[in-house]
Amino acid sequence: MKKGIAYLIAKQDKKIRDWNRIEKLARAAGIYKPTELAALIRANSPVRQIGQHNLEICKIIVDEKIKNPKKSLHAIIKDNLKRLMLINGDDFRQLHWGMEWEKLQESKSRKFDRKKFQKYHSKSYIQQIKNFEKKYSNMIKKNKNIFFEWCKENADYLGEMNKFLDSTIREIENPKAHGTAFFNGKEIKY
Repeated sequence: MKKGIAYLIAKQDKKIRDWNRIEKLARAAGIYKPTELAALIRANSPVRQIGQHNLEICKIIVDEKIKNPKKSLHAIIKDNLKRLMLINGDDFRQLHWGMEWEKLQESKSRKFDRKKFQKYHSKSYIQQIKNFEKKYSNMIKKNKNIFFEWCKENADYLGEMNKFLDSTIREIENPKAHGTAFFNGKEIKY
């Protein structure tokens, strides 16, 4: 028969890994409602400190890197900029895509007001790309293990998230649609 502290710890660890056992542990610790346990988990979660939106941003970039290993980080972010901005809670319609794009918009409209246009499209896409590059680099540098564990445990959720983001982008870009979207605690009206 196995004996010793290591054996007891391993035996206890097996019990804790069982989801049914967590309810008993919570009750023993004085937590009697699922909402109390959920609040405790949210308050002490390593994901909370990092920010779930940051994890989702990195996941989109990593998935794209896996699909296209030769593609640069700059190109990956540029191709997924609408998704990334939406997760971050920013309105991607306010992006200014450069002078060529502005000239094209001017040629499409007879009543083109440059001041109004530049006021509304105030976010430079190049600056946004730099911000996401920095966010991604810092995230991977500081929280690589947490990120990859989170990706492994939430694989199904993340596939659904991409579908949801794409449908939300289509809805926002539809000129006939009107509504409000909330991302990262920010409101985007369309």
